[in-house]
Amino acid sequence: MNSMPAMLVSEQILFERSALNIPTDPMQVLKLVYLSHGWVLGIHGEPLTSEPVEAWTYGPVVPSVYFTYKRFGRNPITDDTQDLSFGFSDEQLEIIRAVLDLYKDTPGVTLSAITHKKGSPWDITYHKYGTGSIIPNDLIKNYYRSLIES
Repeated sequence: MNSMPAMLVSEQILFERSALNIPTDPMQVLKLVYLSHGWVLGIHGEPLTSEPVEAWTYGPVVPSVYFTYKRFGRNPITDDTQDLSFGFSDEQLEIIRAVLDLYKDTPGVTLSAITHKKGSPWDITYHKYGTGSIIPNDLIKNYYRSLIES
């Protein structure tokens, strides 16, 4: 399983949601990239995205995704997308699609709250090292593995 640039992950998420006529704002795509990354790490032990996730004030963020879509503010992202599924492994796609199905009707603020839970990788990193710190993949992996086991 190869890790992917976060922009390819975000584009596939936007493509999948667009195909179902589900509008997606920047906060939603940021959190869905992170949640997909976390579950792939937790289940398969390998990162989905090749880019680091940073602990920002409002949660875990992959900067390239943030800076690409921030121009949309709180509005749905309207960029054209294409199906990039051929670049993902079956296991990666299965998890991305499961995450999208689970959170299909979830607003960005709720997704943000999910990633802010006490004891989460963001919570630990943000409070120990501050804004902009990289959230270690091992911390993310262990957190999602513990969710699977509980």
